Amino acid sequence: MIIIDHNNEIHQYLDAVNDGSLALIRLDADSFEIANGISDELVLIHSGAYAGFSRALKAKLNEQRGLIFYLEDSPLACENILFDFKASDDAQSVIQKLENLEEIFKENTILKSQLFSLNKEISTLIGSVETELLRVKKFYEFNTPRRFKDIKGLKIISKYAAGESIGGEFFDIFEGQNKVFLLMSDTSSYLASSSILSLFTAFKMENKINDESNEKLVNEIKLEMQEISSNKKKELDVALLSIIIDLNTYEAEGYVFGDYRIMSSLKLDKLKGIDKNLVNSNVKEGKVSFNFDRAERALFLSPGFNRSWSTLKPDFMVEELLNKGSIKQLDILDEIFFQFKKDRPSGFLPYDASAIMMEVQKNVMLKV
Repeated sequence: MIIIDHNNEIHQYLDAVNDGSLALIRLDADSFEIANGISDELVLIHSGAYAGFSRALKAKLNEQRGLIFYLEDSPLACENILFDFKASDDAQSVIQKLENLEEIFKENTILKSQLFSLNKEISTLIGSVETELLRVKKFYEFNTPRRFKDIKGLKIISKYAAGESIGGEFFDIFEGQNKVFLLMSDTSSYLASSSILSLFTAFKMENKINDESNEKLVNEIKLEMQEISSNKKKELDVALLSIIIDLNTYEAEGYVFGDYRIMSSLKLDKLKGIDKNLVNSNVKEGKVSFNFDRAERALFLSPGFNRSWSTLKPDFMVEELLNKGSIKQLDILDEIFFQFKKDRPSGFLPYDASAIMMEVQKNVMLKV
């Protein structure tokens, strides 16, 4: 405990009963004013000395965690006062009070030091976990850079790039009953992304592709996401695209939540996603339908793709590539992701990014 005394009055008052258990460090006002690293110390000040303090010194006192005053007369209007006493107060009781306050401050200082150490350990652990997750993402990206499908007049190619943000994207495509089912998800939680993958795997095993099964899947995902979100302080962000394409008519129906875009070679934007979080939305609100034409190219862009694009602002237009029929689908995706990553030293985008391109063949037979 630091003491700034006046005419040695505090020392004389305490000396009669202090048996050495109370550690006291005497400083004059000038020494205290230039001292550094003492904001966590208790400071016992004589009110007579305080009256002569400079404005700067009084401001410094307001930064202290705790002040105690020995009063000559009336109380002082000063911040952070924990305790004050007068010469007429029982010295033994005052000493006991001062010892208790000093013990509390010592415990708080130890706890603060432990919290700093714990925070450092947690930061190190989180850094290690994030590094490992980025390594896993990079492995996934490297092993599944492109996925090709050629299904009854519909050519499909997709590409994924890993991002540095927490959470992740997932997408998959499968065929059945002369239909194509496409699911894309974007979440702010690895647990949520994993849960969607599990639900979709079970859905694929049932091998039922129709409007009813699609709506059921979206509702199941919503309920699972609400359950996960209820255990978090911050609401979970979940974007979802769940589309069925009929290979007889090339009509598409399904559900879209979040910032998904479908860019078309025939129309600039075939679809913009319903900008709502699936967690707190009515599933029927996300209902969408559209159709594909012969020779049409459609590019499905994920929310992570759009966020990364907005952050990095590449100096070229995707539309220009999409509308040039002489450029192959694969070359378009390769060029887009090359431009995305060329100035990223880490090799990672800000967010996971997924892009799926579909092209309807020129001579495809459409049922009307």
